[in-house]
Amino acid sequence: WEPQIPRSSQEGGPFSLMGVTLWLKKTFGDQPVPQYEVNARTIDILYELAECNEARDRDVALITDDMKQKTTEYESEGELGRVVNVV
Repeated sequence: WEPQIPRSSQEGGPFSLMGVTLWLKKTFGDQPVPQYEVNARTIDILYELAECNEARDRDVALITDDMKQKTTEYESEGELGRVVNVV
């Protein structure tokens, strides 16, 4: 199912149906995107949802990277402590 582009949303820049459709396809992966009523309001709502979702994904990636870095630092400190205790 491919939604039909309403005239008012065809050229809407970041609020375009194309951007929302791409995000939905990425989100649902191999599963089909559920049908939805395509109008300016639903496109705006889905766009807002996409923005929030992508911001959260970026936040999670930052937290994950930070935790990996801290793990590496703690492991290094532990190895240093073992070396100092041996000497």
